[in-house]
Amino acid sequence: MNIKGRTLFDMLFVLIFAVGFYFSAKWNMKARLFPQLIVLSGLVVSIHNLIKTAISNRARDNDDGKPMQSGAVTVPSARPTAAPKSEWTMILWVGIYFCMIILFGFWVTIILYTVFFMSIFGRENWKIVTIYTVGIWLLIYFGLSVGMSASLYGGVLGLTW
Repeated sequence: MNIKGRTLFDMLFVLIFAVGFYFSAKWNMKARLFPQLIVLSGLVVSIHNLIKTAISNRARDNDDGKPMQSGAVTVPSARPTAAPKSEWTMILWVGIYFCMIILFGFWVTIILYTVFFMSIFGRENWKIVTIYTVGIWLLIYFGLSVGMSASLYGGVLGLTW
């Protein structure tokens, strides 16, 4: 069996979410409710992606390039392939995100990371960057801090309120 990189990546995420669900199952009901909601959602999406990738790979492997009917012409897939450089770029951005959370905490990272990511990587104009940054920050503030009375990690520098 030839496992392609995308399939392996999807399998990794299924495993991560399944392990997260398993470990959170040992917590009491109140403590595990929110983490299991997130992990279960991620597990469903990961399984969906794995199945979709497997079907896509099987269809591509079965395609021998011959026309199905005498007058039919096969059209090659127009699906763009991701370059390895772009995958490493996204992994780098995720690494920067986690390092910023550890150092600055969530509240400062939400602002800084959204501005840097959207302006540098996304090349968005400042109006869009500002709207999204304020919107994301307010959504998280009212959803978690006010609505759920959750205290988010303040980072090594202790920047929290």
